[in-house]
Amino acid sequence: VEGMCSPFPQGKGEQPSRLNCNTRMRQLYIAGTIRALLIMYGTWHDANIAVGYTDVDYLVLTDGARLVAGGASPFERQTYRYTPILALLLTPCVWLHASFGKLLFCSSDLA
Repeated sequence: VEGMCSPFPQGKGEQPSRLNCNTRMRQLYIAGTIRALLIMYGTWHDANIAVGYTDVDYLVLTDGARLVAGGASPFERQTYRYTPILALLLTPCVWLHASFGKLLFCSSDLA
């Protein structure tokens, strides 16, 4: 795949560039750090400031996950309009940590 850091040559006689791989890894590290800081700030903001930082849609998704974890359909919440698979993927928000979904979304964004 073009543009990816790979230990294998990209074409005939071509060697992977360490500079490009280091730059890409540095960019991923910085982007991941910024996202982690924003998640931490959002958690603090939601707990301490009247106007929430977290979007209402995320709350709808986590409510759907809570319903699925309890053995119900996520569509029991009237405003749930997403695929039920997403509610299933977010069930760790119920029993692990409320920010699990945010970490999942950020991870998929970085991939």
